[in-house]
Amino acid sequence: MPLNFMVNENKIKSILKERELLKVNSLNKAVAPESRKSLLILASGVYIIGLAYGLWISTDINNLMVMWSITLTLLYGFSIFIIIFLTTAKGSPLIITEKGIVCRPIVAEFWEDIESYNWEEFKGGTCMPGSTLFSIGEGISLKLKTKGLLPRTQLQGRTIFGTYLIFFSPEQMAITENIFDQQGINKSQ
Repeated sequence: MPLNFMVNENKIKSILKERELLKVNSLNKAVAPESRKSLLILASGVYIIGLAYGLWISTDINNLMVMWSITLTLLYGFSIFIIIFLTTAKGSPLIITEKGIVCRPIVAEFWEDIESYNWEEFKGGTCMPGSTLFSIGEGISLKLKTKGLLPRTQLQGRTIFGTYLIFFSPEQMAITENIFDQQGINKSQ
């Protein structure tokens, strides 16, 4: 599984072993492994062509080629990271089990690690970019406050679930609130 360094894989497996209580799908569509491989091959091809171009164009092999190689290698590494991260997280559902909450690979929280929850609405000026180029994502998403110094489920003060277009219907919100009440987790103000 790619990106095991982002979240403890054992924690994810432990949570997913328990009975599933609710599954909320993302509005994003999951990226097929074939598409991911195609993107990786394309990035590798551009990298190789760039290095070949650098060798062909440079007359001062000592300075220009070294800088060209370093720049291309950094861009290549960054593009590989982005391709793997975005294609792994895109389209992942939020799964609530008897042991905790998982949204692969970005969130894995046991019930005892969650301090409180709330709902965040994305509408109008606060809507998220949608699953296609000219669409917008509007809806209500779960916002968790985890125990500890760093909020692991927020991105720039917003819920990370909204960022991945995981929006709840009124029925799913009621089920979620019931589950949190059973776990003794209070709704924050």
